[in-house]
Parts: sequence; C-alpha cells; structure tokens
Amino acid sequence: MHPVAQGLDDAPGITGLRLRDHYFDGAPPFVDERDGTYADPNAKLQHHVSYGFQHSLGAIVTSLIEAGLQVEYLHEWPFTVYRALPGMTRGDDGYWHLASGEGTVPLLFSLRAKKPA
Repeated sequence: MHPVAQGLDDAPGITGLRLRDHYFDGAPPFVDERDGTYADPNAKLQHHVSYGFQHSLGAIVTSLIEAGLQVEYLHEWPFTVYRALPGMTRGDDGYWHLASGEGTVPLLFSLRAKKPA
C-alpha cells in the first residue's frame, strides 16, 4: 500500500477521502481493531488488534539508498489489490478502484531496487 493510502480512514460507512492518521515518520502508531480480515471483512474470526507504523515514501526510498541499493523505478498507482477503503469497486482489470475521487490519491506503489554488482 502507498503510505498516503495507509493514512486514509477506512472505517465502515465513511464516504469520501479523509485522512485518519499522520503521513510523516515519527507519528504515533495507528491501531487497527476489527473482526474479519482485509481479504474478508465478514470472516468469523476472533477479534484482533494490530498496530502499524507510518513510513513516508521518502523514508522508504531513502532507507533503500542508505542500504546501498540502487533504485531502478518507483511507480504510483490509483488502485489497490484488495478492497482497502469503503466504497471501492472491483474494475474489469481486477484491481480495486475508488468509486468517487478516482485518480486523486496514490493507493499503491511498486518499486524495484537492486544491489549493485
């Protein structure tokens, strides 16, 4: 997931795009408390709580460079591989898209880096 998408409010019933969490590094951890899973929100699983830490896209890329890796590309995409936010619909391409606000925020990124020879 793109760090911007990680900060968006995914609570049931939310309409539109609204930031829930801080984007930049050093923010307090975000807490995700729910039943079900990202793949199946209606799954009959035990209630669980998870904690996540935000890392900006700049921090992610910089950490790779500092580790000696060579970034070959970084792409940002306006879709996800699962229904990450309320109101998303699955497109003909198999990806999940925003029903409104399509293309206004990055939701996924792909990056390739390699260790120099």
